[in-house]
Amino acid sequence: MGVSEEHASQLRVLSAITCKLKLEPSVSLVTVLDHCPSPLTCADLYSLCSDAMTAALKGRVWDLEEGLEPGSSALLLTMRTCCRPPPAWSPQYKLIQRKFPTC
Repeated sequence: MGVSEEHASQLRVLSAITCKLKLEPSVSLVTVLDHCPSPLTCADLYSLCSDAMTAALKGRVWDLEEGLEPGSSALLLTMRTCCRPPPAWSPQYKLIQRKFPTC
């Protein structure tokens, strides 16, 4: 699959990538896509999900290092972890960084 400019196509790809991941009920894939630039490749969407999982894992490790017990054994992705721009994304990185200045 190549570059997708249609929101519906991007949502189908993102839904397929996240189907095995546990998302908090507050996570809206439509909202995540609304904040992303267009066009996006499947690799861009995969990178977004991979970085969200990495951020969630880092958060869990930090909690454990601080002596906090996790509320559940499941690792849930939140809107905060899903909306963090990756450190070195494709040329769209600067656009995403402007849309997520607090992440």
